[in-house]
Amino acid sequence: ILADAAQMKKKAIWTLGLRMNDPYVVLQLQGNRKNKTTDKKESLNPVWNESFTLEFDPEISDEREIIAEIYDYDRFNKNDMIGSVKIPVRLNIKKLSNSRMPPKAGNLYVSVLYDEVEKIEEEKDRKAKPKILEKSKKEEKEIEQDKILDINNNDT
Repeated sequence: ILADAAQMKKKAIWTLGLRMNDPYVVLQLQGNRKNKTTDKKESLNPVWNESFTLEFDPEISDEREIIAEIYDYDRFNKNDMIGSVKIPVRLNIKKLSNSRMPPKAGNLYVSVLYDEVEKIEEEKDRKAKPKILEKSKKEEKEIEQDKILDINNNDT
């Protein structure tokens, strides 16, 4: 299932100003038939709730890629590619053969989300700082405990 693509950047510029994208996605499991979503008219935050069946023959290879290409539909010119992503898919046949499910049956549900690298790094930094503060507070408590023990030992 292809879920959504958030905050696509405006790509096409007309002489009258900026215009919205008409995005659609082409999905393909490496080497197989391509599947195309509907195009979402004038949207920078499209949502697709569409399902596709992508054929996978593990006898050919147990390693494949799902290729998703996002395009901006253009009625009069060539459609512009907005971006693409390759999602590696590896099927472990040995684990499947030990289960009750036949090796050629099953569903894979994929939802792709993305975020800017800078935001991810900021999030990591923000999560790391409280741990450092917690460690400092813990060390302060240990020092206080040591002082209390030291005072008690000096009293005797």
